[in-house]
Amino acid sequence: MMCTIVGKGRIGLMLNTLVPDSILVGRNEVIPSEHPIIVATRCDDLDDVVQRVHKDARDTLIFIQNGMLHSWLARNHLQNATQAILYVAVSSKGAVPVDGGRTVVTGPYADFFQSILTKGELQCLAIDKQPYQKELVEKYVWNCGFGLLCSYFSCSVGDVVTKHRTDADVLLWELAQDTARLVGVDIDPSVCDRLCDYSLSIYKYKGGVKEWGWRNGWLWSQVQGPKHAYYLRALNLV
Repeated sequence: MMCTIVGKGRIGLMLNTLVPDSILVGRNEVIPSEHPIIVATRCDDLDDVVQRVHKDARDTLIFIQNGMLHSWLARNHLQNATQAILYVAVSSKGAVPVDGGRTVVTGPYADFFQSILTKGELQCLAIDKQPYQKELVEKYVWNCGFGLLCSYFSCSVGDVVTKHRTDADVLLWELAQDTARLVGVDIDPSVCDRLCDYSLSIYKYKGGVKEWGWRNGWLWSQVQGPKHAYYLRALNLV
């Protein structure tokens, strides 16, 4: 099994250990295009990565970023590319990954990516694009919601659930409804239970408000929900 992995951060290095024969590429390095290309960089690096990939190889790209990518993918004619939502926590480079058990992938190289995670005994389900959209909303809400709450309460995601569950439910449900409406999927209140269960599975992980334009900022630019606004203003983010 051969692939190219772009990005030498926590996730890129983890994938490299699962596929020892993979080619690991960092910033400003040539990206080989003979095999599927897993993009394990931050969202802000995506433009640079795509420009470094030959046009004929761009349909082999596999995107695993957190955040809302669909507008960017459409602008770059990559809306049919393989995408994965990772529920895997890696606390630092080289650390043992903690499996949240909900990773999903969709697209032409879904089975290929699933087989990589399976080698590391990490759960991954290959699904169609429509159910993937709902999973995208849920993970997006987890990133945005727990990022805010961890910052506001200065605690881990697990502590948010056990010590501030009511606050979490109210914020998560607001974010879920607003995001689902924008993406065009149905959502129900049980999303709060699922996201809190995931947080308990990676109890010590501490979230943060990151990649503004791809996460909280994406929603804030379109909908200013009252609870979202409260936490953003309390943290001097808007």
